[in-house]
Amino acid sequence: EGFHAADLELLSARSIAPEDDASATEDARRVGRVDGGFGAVVAWLGRDLGASLRLRSPVRAIRWRPGFVEVTTRGAPILRARTAIVTVPVGVLVRPASAGGIRFEPEPARVRAALTGFAMGSVVRVTFAFAHDPWERIAHGGARRLSFVQLFGDSFQVAWTAYPRRAPLVVLWCGGPRAGALARDGRAAVLATARRELAHALRTSPTALRSSLRGAWWHDWDRDPCARGAYAYARVGGEDASRRLARPEEDTLFFAGEATDPEGGTVDAALASGWRAARQVRSRLHGARTR
Repeated sequence: EGFHAADLELLSARSIAPEDDASATEDARRVGRVDGGFGAVVAWLGRDLGASLRLRSPVRAIRWRPGFVEVTTRGAPILRARTAIVTVPVGVLVRPASAGGIRFEPEPARVRAALTGFAMGSVVRVTFAFAHDPWERIAHGGARRLSFVQLFGDSFQVAWTAYPRRAPLVVLWCGGPRAGALARDGRAAVLATARRELAHALRTSPTALRSSLRGAWWHDWDRDPCARGAYAYARVGGEDASRRLARPEEDTLFFAGEATDPEGGTVDAALASGWRAARQVRSRLHGARTR
């Protein structure tokens, strides 16, 4: 529930089961973090785009026919091309145009069918910055190696530090239906709950914890119109939804994003799917039919 941000009543067990010889534990060991944050990844990806990168221009409609695409955005001229790569999250794709989604003309029926195999998960991720490491008092000599802590509160399931870097930062994570319920309570309630449950784990009081707190960050992905959820997971019976969504529509509309990668994941899956979609478009433009 926490890691996959899923409702256990909806989640496809087959979609998350390891391959025959694979190990879910081994996959978890390979998880890392980007030094400096994912903003550095975005800056690197966009370093050569210049004026062709259009920010604050959300897409409102995509009109298309085989070999032609016309994209209407807010605050920018209409864009026309032979193909388009659509990378918005599933939470945005499934929304009607009247509620902030993208209007497709005509509707790609096969894509709509693939989307029924997904649900969007909810996550509450809170980052706290302190004046000093708040866990040193209880971790004793192991404070330098403290990296991951299981929590047993009503909301947050785990917390982790910036290890191996020495920085007084703690990230608290809550995923699944309980995250959706917590996010609906608003920012003040989210941060108060995070302080209370972290204080309990560190054997201190919320007041004492707050006295050394220097910053707190939280983003409501469920209400973000560019996300409408944290990330996608396969519903029961939808274990092939990623592969179905990744297939081009009439060699004209190509889909990328973490939901289209059958290996799962978030940022890594999004990057891998972008490379895959780019290869598909290149093959299409050079005359080879893609699948």
